[in-house]
Amino acid sequence: MLLDDIEIVMKPEIKLVGYQAQASLNEDIQGSVVRNLRAKLKLNAPHVPNMKHAGMYLIQIYPDVEWTPDVVFTHIVAIEVQESQQIAEEMITHTVPVGRFIRFIHAGSEAEIDETYHAVNDWLVNNGYDEPRAFDMEHWTEAMLSGEEETQIQIYVPI
Repeated sequence: MLLDDIEIVMKPEIKLVGYQAQASLNEDIQGSVVRNLRAKLKLNAPHVPNMKHAGMYLIQIYPDVEWTPDVVFTHIVAIEVQESQQIAEEMITHTVPVGRFIRFIHAGSEAEIDETYHAVNDWLVNNGYDEPRAFDMEHWTEAMLSGEEETQIQIYVPI
C-alpha cells in the first residue's frame, strides 16, 4: 500500500557495491532474479569493506523504449559504501548521482509492492511527472530484509 507521506527530497551521491542482472519483470517474477541477487549479497556483504550502514538498495535502470513487463532492464542489488574500492570479481560498483527525487513509501508485505508501483505511476501522471524515467530505486531496511511481513520500503523516483 502506498502511504500518503510523499515528498520531494534531495539525495547526495550514493556509492554502491553489489550485483546486477538483466531481466524483464516477467523473468524476474518467474526466476526470482532480484531475490537471488539479494540472497547472494546478504551472504557476501560482511566481506565488503567500507560499508556505510545496514540495508540494501534495488536500482532498476530502464531502456528508452515503450515499457512492458517483457522489456529487459538492469536490476542492481547493492549496499552503500563510503568509497569505491577493490571488490570481488562478480561484484559491480554503481553510483547514483546527487539529485532530486520523489520519495514514496510502500507499507505492507513485499509481495504487494506491484500495487504500490501502480499507485506511484498514477500519482506521477496525475501530478505532471509523467516523463519516462531512466531509473528508480528502492531502499530496503533491515526489518524488510529479515523477512518481517509488515514493513516499509522507500521508493525513489528521480525528477
